[in-house]
Amino acid sequence: MHIADQIKDLIRKGVFPEGGQLPPERDLAEQLQVSRASLREALSALQILGLVETRPGQGTFICAGASSALLGLDSSWLYQDLESPFTILQARKAAEPPIAALAARQRSGASLKHLKEILDLVGNYPSDACVFYEGDRKFHLAIAEATENPVLLRMMSIIHDLMGQKLWLTLMMDSTLATPGRWQQAVLEHQSIYKAIEAQEEDSAAARMKEHLDMVEKLMIEADLVRSHQIPLDRNMQRAASPATTDSQR
Repeated sequence: MHIADQIKDLIRKGVFPEGGQLPPERDLAEQLQVSRASLREALSALQILGLVETRPGQGTFICAGASSALLGLDSSWLYQDLESPFTILQARKAAEPPIAALAARQRSGASLKHLKEILDLVGNYPSDACVFYEGDRKFHLAIAEATENPVLLRMMSIIHDLMGQKLWLTLMMDSTLATPGRWQQAVLEHQSIYKAIEAQEEDSAAARMKEHLDMVEKLMIEADLVRSHQIPLDRNMQRAASPATTDSQR
């Protein structure tokens, strides 16, 4: 069992209660019989999942709602009025390529470090769907943060929240996470976006983001989830999803 899974199990059992402080790093490492370096890596992954938070000068604490999140009852992930996944994707395709371009222009050393930390943590847990899913959301939000534009950050925060709703999560589980090799390909696409931002190549950052979102759209069509969730198709998607119309059919 991974270290992060061990800690999640202890949270689920109430050994580490919500709002409570985790034991000091040395004590917890001894309790779990792991190295302190491995423990720090696991805690970083749990922080991405929103299960723990580090308070400077105080220590690491269990977040409120952590137990219910682990039981799949975290209502903060759900919107009362569900937006269709295609509507969310349409907004993402309009907003995220130019945001990635601006991030390439504006990024700081600190924002690059944050993006790299997210990529590294997801890479360290290649078989953990929760880490991948939450890491994906946080990576895209961190790109908006790198623009240093508070308006764009608020816009992406809305999209970030919508990507936590039940219908979008179901779509990702049935397409991205269920398609052989797609999970790994998405990680590579994130890395290519990061490299373009790091190199301050604005056009490349926008292009890599567009390619990434185009692939998400393609999977929606191939999985036939667009139709099954009654999501309206735009004309381009209709042409891609349906056989070409002949002159005789017009």
